[in-house]
Amino acid sequence: MTKKVDIRFECVQCAACCSQKEIVVSVTGRDMTRIASGLGLYPQQMLNVVDFYINKKDDQLPPGLEDIPQVMTERGPAIIALKKLTTNECIFLEDNLCMIHPLRPGACRAFPFVFSKDDDGINWGLSAKKEICPGLGQGGIVNNEELL
Repeated sequence: MTKKVDIRFECVQCAACCSQKEIVVSVTGRDMTRIASGLGLYPQQMLNVVDFYINKKDDQLPPGLEDIPQVMTERGPAIIALKKLTTNECIFLEDNLCMIHPLRPGACRAFPFVFSKDDDGINWGLSAKKEICPGLGQGGIVNNEELL
């Protein structure tokens, strides 16, 4: 996962990351607390903006979600993620803009990068290809030190 190269990236606000069928935005407890607090939502109301993506025994998790902690539900292990509309858009996407940008989950803050930690330290990789994220290859160089 570690990249020893510099990469160009600048968000071009295309919203592709917020509307791809294949992309599921997992949320942590910290993410849910930040969103609920920022929007003034009660825990019960948070259930209207998240979904439980059930991992059936025969299903392979989407790439990048293999290491995301799962919660046990009555239907099996699940990943908690932001709800998607029938159009595959994030529930918080409007006119190609994030309605909760300052409150957005960590996965959104890091996109298109992913991070992992091991005995050698923190490593990073890409969670998307240029076909999904046209901001890759654009803008200034984001070097290893900035990412780490």
